[in-house]
Amino acid sequence: DLPNARLTKPWARRKLAELVADRGTYRDLEEALALIRQNALADGSLASHDAQLEITLLVNRPEPASWARAIEVIEQLEQQQPLSTGQRLTLAGLLEKAGRWDEARDELLSIVAAPNAPPPVIGMLVEKLIDHDEIANARVWLKRLATVAPTAMVTVALEARIAAATNDRAAAA
Repeated sequence: DLPNARLTKPWARRKLAELVADRGTYRDLEEALALIRQNALADGSLASHDAQLEITLLVNRPEPASWARAIEVIEQLEQQQPLSTGQRLTLAGLLEKAGRWDEARDELLSIVAAPNAPPPVIGMLVEKLIDHDEIANARVWLKRLATVAPTAMVTVALEARIAAATNDRAAAA
């Protein structure tokens, strides 16, 4: 109960949770998550670094239930603080994996709509739109990508993917 110990215990639980989860089984994941939940604040919520660790452990699991839980944790975190671009991209990826493409697309669009969106993020949106057969929307965002990174390999590759998706073999080549 010393003040130093009260600060060290949550850190130690996070480190132990990482080690336990690294063993790889679902049971180990559950044990790791239980360790993290011991760090819950008085209102039952997790501090941002505990929530981020829980998200990290859940994102890489193959079970849809883990993805759903990660989405819940991100949404809870979003109520406490603005999400970083990386966290928003993680949320979009999870929503897509969970079969919620419309929500994933909306999240990606809101990220890319920012004035200084990085070209790789714009490229990611274009790629996802192509994957979901939204070629007209993909073309719109590819034009924006071409204005900020006209000679980038990602721009050229996505132009070829759109051409291939529309059966324009000459342009794809």
